[in-house]
Amino acid sequence: MINIKHNQAGEIKLPLPENKPKIIKQILRATIITFGGLLAIVLVLGVAIPQALSLIWGQDILPPEDHELLLSKVNVPEDENGYFDLIKLSDIFSEEPKKAQIKIDIPDGINDLKYLESYDWDNAKIEELLERNKEALLIYETAAGKPQFQYNLSADPSEIVYAEPVVALTPWRQISRVSSIKAIYLLKRGKENEAFDEALKSVIIGDNIEKSSNILLITYLVGMSMKKTGLETMRLLASRAKSTEVLNYYQNELKKYPEINNGDPFRHEYIHYKIALTYLGNSENTFENMVLKNSFYYKPNETLKIAADFYQALIDQHNQPCSNKTQVTAEKPIMSWKLYFTENAVGKLLSSLAATALNNVRYKKCENEASINATRTIMAIRRYYLTTGDYPKNLDDLSSDYITELPNDPFNDKPFIMDTNNKTLISAGANNGKPVYSYSTSN
Repeated sequence: MINIKHNQAGEIKLPLPENKPKIIKQILRATIITFGGLLAIVLVLGVAIPQALSLIWGQDILPPEDHELLLSKVNVPEDENGYFDLIKLSDIFSEEPKKAQIKIDIPDGINDLKYLESYDWDNAKIEELLERNKEALLIYETAAGKPQFQYNLSADPSEIVYAEPVVALTPWRQISRVSSIKAIYLLKRGKENEAFDEALKSVIIGDNIEKSSNILLITYLVGMSMKKTGLETMRLLASRAKSTEVLNYYQNELKKYPEINNGDPFRHEYIHYKIALTYLGNSENTFENMVLKNSFYYKPNETLKIAADFYQALIDQHNQPCSNKTQVTAEKPIMSWKLYFTENAVGKLLSSLAATALNNVRYKKCENEASINATRTIMAIRRYYLTTGDYPKNLDDLSSDYITELPNDPFNDKPFIMDTNNKTLISAGANNGKPVYSYSTSN
């Protein structure tokens, strides 16, 4: 019989069970058993099984044969190397940072530097921009006069390190745009030859960067961007030019810049990845060491082999005609429980992280090839217009008097599509992108 008591407030108060110590012991025993079981599972899953997997399937492969992915030391004399001019415009971030010798000075209101729109700018605004950057433009002119470009910090591959000095490259793109604005300004003043010559500087420098040895991928991309700027500007100049002789001269000048198949940007990426793996292997982080030392989950040589195959495939594809639209893909492990039983899971994850959208690099290269051919074609169209007073009905109307051989669209090895209604040339492009090139001032 339960003895029910009432407190002073009239509330019912039940007595505690007499076997309370026994219940507490049972709960404590169940907790210890549960915790012990979980600990055992963790030890089995986290230690025993990984060690067993490592003992049975932990053998790595031999180091990959990657001699075709290595870089050689190059030495370009300073007086022939445009790098030593452009570097004067850049901050360098390293253990001992260096400030740029000359800063690009952009007046308020035109910070975006939309050079293709500058034809409609007020002359006073353009003159202020050019005056502020007079010294930088002289440096740009000097760089364009150099026959080569060699990124000096990677000229010797043995000096490539994990934490490389970072060169600010934005000023290089900025000065190419200022140069384009100067070209348009010169055209407006009737100085056509000087205008085309100014625009061509970006094509020359970009081309020299694009074909240079041991070049960093980011610098390579900036070089292509500068070249694109120069070509876009030349097309704008061509749509407004009045001299057939000037057009004919620069139409032939552009023939000096054929397609460039340079695999060194990818080789530099591979070498940097290889250095990063070594750096990772020397990590002082306890957890990283525990994972990386398990030869089932991480095999350095096999990981490097995956990267070597990927970068070599990128180089091989980069050298293919632009009409070949296949892309290089890298295996990306699915993030699931299956990774626990996946051989070299860490290495495969690291390799998939390295395999960024590098296929886009080739597309940009092909875009520049198309841009050169389209620019030459547009110059021929403009010469036809200046001679006949009308635009051609189709590209076949451009006889040898205007262009000796009609350049093809590199994306399909066929002539560009001519849209006479919109006065544009259309490229086949890639990945559903169709670059369009205007040959009329109304576009």
